[in-house]
Amino acid sequence: MNFFLFFSLLAFIITANAQLNCSHEPDELQFLFMASNGSSFNTYSSLVGVDMALERINSNSSLLSNFTLSYSDAVDSQCLRTPSLSEFLSQITAPCSNFLAVIGSGCSVATDPVAEIGPFWGLSQVSYSSSSVHLRDRNRFKNYFQIYVSESNYIPGIAAIMTHYEWSRVVIITEKVTLFTETEESLIELLNTKSIVATKISFESDEDPANISDLFPESGRIFFLNMWEPKARQVICEAYKRRLTDRRKYAWILYGWYSNQWWTIPSTETPNDPFACTSDQLYSVLNGALAVQQYPINTNVTKRVIGDLSYNDFYALYNARLNSSNSSYRNFQPTYVAHMAYDATWSLALALDKTAKRIAEGQGPGPDCNGTLTPLDQWSNTITTTSCVIRYELGRTSFEGLSGNVSFDEDGIRPNSRTRIYQIRNNEQLLVASWFQDEFIYLNNQNTETVFPDGVPSDGTPIRIISTFHASLVVIFYTISFVGLVFCAICLIFTFYFRNKKLIKLISPNLNYFIIAGTSMVFLSIFLRTFPFDTSNEEEFKSTRLVFCYISLYLDFIGYTIAFGTILSKMWRIYYIFHNPSPNKKILTDWHLMGIILLITGGMVFILIIGSAIPQTRLKLSLESDRENSNKFNERGVPLDYYVYHCFTTASYVWLIFLYIYLGMLQIIAIILAMQTRKVRIKILNDSKEVATIIYITSIVLVELVIVSFALSSFYNTHEVLYDIGLLIVAFAILLVIFAPKMYRLYKDPEGEKCDTTQITSTVEFGKSGAFTVVSDKEKIDRLQNEVMELKSQLDGRRASSSTYAENGDRKLSVSFIETSMVSLPIVETNN
Repeated sequence: MNFFLFFSLLAFIITANAQLNCSHEPDELQFLFMASNGSSFNTYSSLVGVDMALERINSNSSLLSNFTLSYSDAVDSQCLRTPSLSEFLSQITAPCSNFLAVIGSGCSVATDPVAEIGPFWGLSQVSYSSSSVHLRDRNRFKNYFQIYVSESNYIPGIAAIMTHYEWSRVVIITEKVTLFTETEESLIELLNTKSIVATKISFESDEDPANISDLFPESGRIFFLNMWEPKARQVICEAYKRRLTDRRKYAWILYGWYSNQWWTIPSTETPNDPFACTSDQLYSVLNGALAVQQYPINTNVTKRVIGDLSYNDFYALYNARLNSSNSSYRNFQPTYVAHMAYDATWSLALALDKTAKRIAEGQGPGPDCNGTLTPLDQWSNTITTTSCVIRYELGRTSFEGLSGNVSFDEDGIRPNSRTRIYQIRNNEQLLVASWFQDEFIYLNNQNTETVFPDGVPSDGTPIRIISTFHASLVVIFYTISFVGLVFCAICLIFTFYFRNKKLIKLISPNLNYFIIAGTSMVFLSIFLRTFPFDTSNEEEFKSTRLVFCYISLYLDFIGYTIAFGTILSKMWRIYYIFHNPSPNKKILTDWHLMGIILLITGGMVFILIIGSAIPQTRLKLSLESDRENSNKFNERGVPLDYYVYHCFTTASYVWLIFLYIYLGMLQIIAIILAMQTRKVRIKILNDSKEVATIIYITSIVLVELVIVSFALSSFYNTHEVLYDIGLLIVAFAILLVIFAPKMYRLYKDPEGEKCDTTQITSTVEFGKSGAFTVVSDKEKIDRLQNEVMELKSQLDGRRASSSTYAENGDRKLSVSFIETSMVSLPIVETNN
């Protein structure tokens, strides 16, 4: 017990002697009635329900015979702790005060101190409107009974609504009153177990919600109003002013114990406020809102219960008394708990009646009490066996009241009952569903479609969308890649069919098969890179995507390496022949070049395998925001969060760097060779220029691929478009530059024999290995010798490597070329 209550008891001891000589009517049993008047939670008109109950109790001859039940006074607790306790102590210490129970004290904060201190006078208390979670504490509130269901019972019902509609976010707007702050804490604790994120907004009771700038967070879509009715009216009005009226976007959860059609009741907080909302404006926000009621109102409101009254009959009489000009109740404000006060009065009367009969019949005090029973008319506001029996009989009370079956659990609280969920629709509250023990059931032919005909509002959680390659781009790149594969097939058929033509032999058809294979792999990789995945099953998508990442990576780099390695080998052969030529130089065949291609490709495969084998560098899908699709919302105003799954993590980018370094080294070698052979002009060596052209193109594209891979990875479609365009440029450039001129020349020369465009004819002899030799007679060699000597004198000591000759009588010049674009030696021309 706190010090305040201790000094309150001390004050009672000092003033207790004033009551010793008091007397009262022997047949009159009194209780103290307490209510909240003029506060945000006004329950004072519940006195009408008490009076209606007393009229029927005292007129029932079989109930409390020889006694009259009444209240000693009706006091105002002001819905505050200190005034409530002060009023109680004033009554209990007043001369001739002799009440044996308390009905009240209005709101929970006012009930708390009275329920805690009352047992020191042997008083039992029956509350008709308190519901705070902390009142369920039997050790602290020993003689406390509660008609109103505990606020804790609302909590699972509210959470059930959240889970049923799959809402994972909610904004809880709380008025800082103990009743609501306790509910907020318990609700958030329960929501956390269900992975529901709650945003807390709170304000003081004397604070205007309109002054709270973040009253409705921008991301908020689901709002729970945890407050008294007047504040709820102000908050809803502010929601209207801030245009939160679209029921497709916003959902509201309220307490169902507010007054019937409470949005039509003028505000008592700011009656002269010119900015207050009309009932229609409030309804424009509330249309479709859900209201949770925990107390068990009879589903049959016309059924007559204790006192021969039905729920409808009671409120008809109640409203008539409030509206009567001659009534003493005419200035009372209506309350929705008047029928609860009616049931609370009946609970006390029934317990007193059982106690009186137990005393009259000489029965013992019962299992929970010891001692001798004192008659009720000898009550003296002390702890006696009689007070223990009154508490015992209250705990056993059970009857059909206006609020349903009235009974109490071991803590003196109304047992849990099915949560009823109402919806504000057509300017009234309609029962649409119920929840009890994890069972959510629609009632009255309702379902999700009728409750939310425009669709269940989103909770504001951004909709996660996995970006894939845009459908239109898929069509474009699939078409281009398919054309590329068809062209590869044409090149393959062309090379194989015309492989014996001189024109085709000069470009080494065996090497061109490697070019066709490499470019085909590049085209196939684009099919995998731009594959239109179905992301509805994200786990399945991720596993498939990772496999495609690996396959496309291998196809990209191996295909590129094979195609470019073939070009590099061709350039190497040109350099090999014309750099320091000598008659004893080893002949390079196609087999030699194939070995070089396989060696180059083997280096790339080795790096790929090593990177795949190391756990830190192997491919792993990483989820990142798609920066191409940011700050987007759907038609309901829900943010759309676009994500992309990248094949590379930060560590695997190290692997990618080594792959590009390897390609870069090959590219540098190719550029050096191209520069070294740039002055070679051989007319029959018919693809030497094309090879150099390809090297320059691939160098530029390789730089573009590196930039795109590392700088634009967060821009999924842009990255894929630029990367795939680079690959397509390389593949088509190689195919077109190598094969298109030959196709055209073969079209012009179906025999494929017009390969020499010089004034000198020569005979070309082809070997099985793919090498070829050009042979001239002595006269041609002598003429060529003279031309070479003239060129030597013009080149300042530089040699023209074009011919060799023998010193003996029968001279023969033989030069072997290994490049597919090799030409006959007698036609070599060099320029400074």
